Amino acid sequence: EHTGVIMDFKTGACEVVGSGSVSIEREHDPEICPSGSKFSLGELGGIRLPDPNHSGIPESVWRMTLEAQGSVEEGPSEKTLALLEERRQARANSDFAASDRLRDEIAALGWRVKDTKAGQELERL
Repeated sequence: EHTGVIMDFKTGACEVVGSGSVSIEREHDPEICPSGSKFSLGELGGIRLPDPNHSGIPESVWRMTLEAQGSVEEGPSEKTLALLEERRQARANSDFAASDRLRDEIAALGWRVKDTKAGQELERL
C-alpha cells in the first residue's frame, strides 16, 4: 500500500498521505483516517525522539537528519525562477533548443515546467 503519515514534531501535527488510510488503534475506540486527514501527534501516544547520545545512531546520521530538516524549501528558489523567466523569453523568441535545455536545468533543481494557456507553471517533482 502507498500510504504514510507525515509527523511534524515541531507543530505536533500528523497528516495521512498516499492512496489508502491509517488506523489509529485504541482499546475501545479505533479510528480510520483516510488520506488527507490530519490529527494530533498526541493521538499516537507518548512519542518522543531518542536521545542521540544513547540511541546507538551514529553522530553523522543525526547531523545529516538535522541538516535535511532545515533545507526543505517551500517554493522555487530564485535561481529556479530566473531560469523560468529565461525559458519564457526563449520560447517567445522561438528558441526551442534553449527552452528545452532550460526546462532540463529547472528539472534538475526539482521542478517540472508545465506550459498552459495562462503561461508557465512550476510543479515540484
